[in-house]
Amino acid sequence: FSLIEAIIAIAIFAIGVGGLYSMQLNSATGNTKANQQTYAVTTATMVIERLADKRMLAFGSSMHSAFDLDADKQPHTLKDDLPKLWEVIKADYPDIDSNDITWTVQEEPPQISDIDVPVGGLIKKIDVNVVYGSDKRTVNLTLMKFRYVEEL
Repeated sequence: FSLIEAIIAIAIFAIGVGGLYSMQLNSATGNTKANQQTYAVTTATMVIERLADKRMLAFGSSMHSAFDLDADKQPHTLKDDLPKLWEVIKADYPDIDSNDITWTVQEEPPQISDIDVPVGGLIKKIDVNVVYGSDKRTVNLTLMKFRYVEEL
């Protein structure tokens, strides 16, 4: 083998190794983002399930807690309103901020113009937002329940 052949072989090998490194880096980054998104969706689902357990889906609920329907529709935070669930999530994800998980609860007449909604119909809506990742991406889960009340 001549020196030129060896240099060309080393250059081709270096390009191949560089491509493998790039693929591995992109794969690791993609896996990290996917894991973060899975965590965010799972967390939002846990919050919705916990709120449903607290009978938040009952219409006209008058619970004496932070879950009462707020006229100003201010978001609730996990640390203040569901401290036990907050401790579980904080143990699994120590970097999370208590303001990264919020929700609002609304009970109102439906705002659907495409269908004829009878008088007395109500929608109970829970919006859960989870902010995750270093670039502060957001997952939003919405749970809606419709109640139809016939006119008397």
